[in-house]
Amino acid sequence: MGGFSFPAGAIGGGIGGRGAIRGMNKILATLLLAAVTSLAHAQVAPPAAVDSSTDECTAFARTLIGKPYDDALAKQVLERKLLVRVVARDKAQYPVTMDYNAGRINVQLQKDVVAGASCG
Repeated sequence: MGGFSFPAGAIGGGIGGRGAIRGMNKILATLLLAAVTSLAHAQVAPPAAVDSSTDECTAFARTLIGKPYDDALAKQVLERKLLVRVVARDKAQYPVTMDYNAGRINVQLQKDVVAGASCG
């Protein structure tokens, strides 16, 4: 009974032969060239522009520090069409989402007084 065999040279001179190694080198060289080409054409995102509304929000947030967290503060915030989120009260830290919202002020409170404020 005769076994099946590939024609001479069909797989590069036999399994593990020099032809197979040359074939693998060609494949690796092609993949390396493709990777380098794609990296060379990759576009880098431009730096994010600073939004003037963010600067205004930050400036306003700083004015809140030291003020009592009460209805008067809420009215000031609403007049500016901003949101307020309490992220900490005394020693308790509250879970918050990580999404950025330029129209939201995150406040940290100590004994119902704004101890820290930032936009986002």
